[in-house]
Amino acid sequence: VTTTEVTGYPSPDYTGVAHNATVSVLDQNGDLLSTYSGTATITSSDGAATLPAPVTISGGTVTFSVTLNTPGPSQSITATIPGPISGSQTGIEVDAVPGFVITTATDDATGNAANCPVGGGGADCSLRDALAAATAAGEGNITFSSSAFNATNTPAQNTIALGSMLPNITGGPITITGATTGSGMTLTDLVTISGNNNYEVFHVATDTTATLKRLGITNGSSSGSGGAIRNDGNLTISSCVIANSQAGVNGGGIWNSGSGTLTISQSLIEGNTAGDGPGGGIYNAGSLTLVYSTLSGNKDAENPGGGLDNISGTANLSNDTITNNSANQGGGTELQSGSISLSNTIVSGNSASSTGPDTDGGYTDGGGNLVGNASN
Repeated sequence: VTTTEVTGYPSPDYTGVAHNATVSVLDQNGDLLSTYSGTATITSSDGAATLPAPVTISGGTVTFSVTLNTPGPSQSITATIPGPISGSQTGIEVDAVPGFVITTATDDATGNAANCPVGGGGADCSLRDALAAATAAGEGNITFSSSAFNATNTPAQNTIALGSMLPNITGGPITITGATTGSGMTLTDLVTISGNNNYEVFHVATDTTATLKRLGITNGSSSGSGGAIRNDGNLTISSCVIANSQAGVNGGGIWNSGSGTLTISQSLIEGNTAGDGPGGGIYNAGSLTLVYSTLSGNKDAENPGGGLDNISGTANLSNDTITNNSANQGGGTELQSGSISLSNTIVSGNSASSTGPDTDGGYTDGGGNLVGNASN
């Protein structure tokens, strides 16, 4: 054995994004030593990097995940095998995630990335423009100007009313964080994004990572599935209100597809309606985690799952409240296939015209639950 080499980590790239790199063990001729097996320790010039435990090499090579978290023009990743013998990928350019600041509540007809310079300063940077800029950059943190969105405005002045569907959120990670006022117990969210009772608000595409924080997402409308939000990627929703939206088919509030991973925390899903399919509040066919959140007042008059319909996949609920939802069965939750797990969760005060006012189809009891009228 003469050396190891590390290859494959992209450069340039942004902080905080996991990527794969590969370590290969080479013989004295620089060819892969396919008979080698053992372990390699991974280190980096970035002291804040997220690194794996020692990785196991088989057939002379192994691929592993690394996240570089510190900006710098020339970071490195090193693999060391017993000997010690080390090899590195050097000269990795890591840049800070670009930030874009929305400065107007007006929704323009087409997204113009040039309206949103990195770091702010664009006088006419709309939500649509900021999404275009983040998409062009490959990722981005989108925030709202405190001078344009503030507590002295009326709610209407802090509302972005869509004039057409937004483009799909692609690539990422892309994070959208609403403006707030106050602190602690008086912390108040200011920004609402409205579908204007005509348009779905957000669609997160396959192979996309996105986060929505401290936003009101209301009055969405889709003739298909996902009245307010449709997720085919990896979406985190934190401290948001998803309300008063409707879907012609499934998921009046949120539709999470079979390829979707959806994490919701400290949020309210309220007053949403599904039409010809299940899931008034949430329709889940993928992976759903719901924590410290409330499903209330969601409806599905002709189909199952007023609050939540789990058509397939897994739904893990912890420290939630599900109440005042209604459906023809499973007014609170409906398990059609896959699994629903409840822990420290209240499911009570829901209604159904057929079976299971609160839960229908069963659930896994993780303890600490208060469940009203269930039908298994």
